[in-house]
Amino acid sequence: MNIPFGYWREGVKRMSVKWFFYIHAPVPLISIFRDVLDVGYVWYSYPFVIALYLVGQTIGQKIARYRLQKLKQSYKENA
Repeated sequence: MNIPFGYWREGVKRMSVKWFFYIHAPVPLISIFRDVLDVGYVWYSYPFVIALYLVGQTIGQKIARYRLQKLKQSYKENA
């Protein structure tokens, strides 16, 4: 769920409106999924959910950086 938001967050100015949106928009979505999947809000699930949130943002960011590097490299080769 968080991978696309981490991907979109990469390259956006830190502390901008878009940056805050990409950081905080998944929170209500995750809450809705927790309700739909009947996971609930027990205390021991919070560390797991927070860890997945951070991992998803990081993976999305790394994918964006990798694709940007490949794009720059192919641009240099074709120039």
